[in-house]
This record gives sequence, C-alpha cells and structure tokens, in this order.
Amino acid sequence: MANKDAFTRSYVGKGIPGADEYGYTIVWNATSNFLKPSSYITIHNKNYCLYCGKEMKVIQMNGDYKIIGYCCTCEKAEKEISTYEKIKNIKGKCFEKCEILKEKLPKVNVSKIKKNLLNSINNKKNSFDLWDLDIKIKNPYEE
Repeated sequence: MANKDAFTRSYVGKGIPGADEYGYTIVWNATSNFLKPSSYITIHNKNYCLYCGKEMKVIQMNGDYKIIGYCCTCEKAEKEISTYEKIKNIKGKCFEKCEILKEKLPKVNVSKIKKNLLNSINNKKNSFDLWDLDIKIKNPYEE
C-alpha cells in the first residue's frame, strides 16, 4: 500500500490539539517518494476519489510546493495503483521481448531491391537513374 506509507507519526508534544495521549500525531507527507496518483473527479474545484468519494490528498515535489498529482489511500485506489504498476511491468517485459524478436527479422537489402527495380524499369524505359528512386519501405506491423 504505497500511499499509506506517506503517513508518518510525529511527536508534537502532549496536550497539543490533534496529538494522542503520548504527544504524537499522524502527519501526511505530501512529498513522500512512495506516493502515486490515483483517479479522481473534480467538483467545484475540489478533487474527490472516484472509489470512496473522499477528498484527495495532494502530492508535491520534494522541496517545492508545486502540486504534481492527487492520491487517495482507500483500498480501491491502492488497487488501481498496483494494477497500473503491474501493467507497466508487463508492457516493459513485452517491449523487451518484441525488440528481441525484431532483431530476428530478415534484413532487407535496399540497394539490391533498387537495382532489381531499376533493371525492371530499364527494360521499359531508360530514363531513370538509380538515385532518382525515392523508395520508402513500409511495414504494416510497425506503428
């Protein structure tokens, strides 16, 4: 539960409002490295969790007050974060495997293709030059 790790127990002194009987309070650390954003909805300039409806907690850059996201610590928001982390890991593994497979593709000899094409064209017309051919190879499987 990454976002729940952003809560820290801090000593503020006995008798201070919000402190427990031992003088400690639970504090939200908005700059924690553990924080990950979760889904929310904005209503009247306030952000609320899509899962539990509670107001979102702010995520800030370390040493800066700039808000870089919002998160919630409810169970469903935590599950969303962990699911996206798993998706990210799977995509990374798939990308690596795809790159390995792409290396196994047969190599294309563009100059040989141009020469063969030029020979074919020359049989019909002698007005083409090899370097005049602007050939672009398109693969329907590449994005």
